[in-house]
Amino acid sequence: MYERLLRPDRPRLAEAQKIVENVYDAKEAWETLSTRGLIPREWVNRDDRSYVLDAPDGARRGYFPPSIRMAVSLACDSSNVLLAEELARKNSKDIRHPQRIVWRCLRAETVNAYRDSLTRSLKDGNVVMAAEIIATGYVMDPYHTESLMLLVPEIPNT
Repeated sequence: MYERLLRPDRPRLAEAQKIVENVYDAKEAWETLSTRGLIPREWVNRDDRSYVLDAPDGARRGYFPPSIRMAVSLACDSSNVLLAEELARKNSKDIRHPQRIVWRCLRAETVNAYRDSLTRSLKDGNVVMAAEIIATGYVMDPYHTESLMLLVPEIPNT
């Protein structure tokens, strides 16, 4: 069950990367990915959806992914991203604002350590998460109770 933990399929990765290869602004990349049909139009400029990127100098948050790599990380697998959101809503407990979606991007260099730690917590029973969510390749942040926070691993540098 844990082999899919933070390992999304990303079937449209090459396509998403190609679309933004000459784009240097995260908001422009997000809007371009929407225009080209990789993400639903309703993901753009919604106040009930936000994005957090953990960065070496602190977290950045916005109503669009704060980096092009985060935008591509979500756009290349949007059908599973939507499924993960649906499953999170269905399986959420004790979330103050379950209508709000926050996607948090784990930097590529931290994904393996986070996956190992979360796997141990799941196996030990310290964290409980529906297997159907894990099967999408994404997970709910088990420590965030303000809104539905889902984790997306950042695509590695190419």
